Amino acid sequence: MANELPALMYAALADPGHDRLVRALVSAGARLDTKSARGLTAADYATQYGHTHLLAALRQAAPSPLGGR
Repeated sequence: MANELPALMYAALADPGHDRLVRALVSAGARLDTKSARGLTAADYATQYGHTHLLAALRQAAPSPLGGR
């Protein structure tokens, strides 16, 4: 599954140590609203896998509030 995901989503789900990568990807223009085939965003994956510091990094980088499940 992770091989089919954009870099931002992969960073949000693969390893809870990728907060700097998340911020760098967003700064480089990664879209926060992109959804996977399952209909999930990077914020949804961070929430689903319990990566609260990545969700915080995504929310901090977002121009508007992000969801999360």
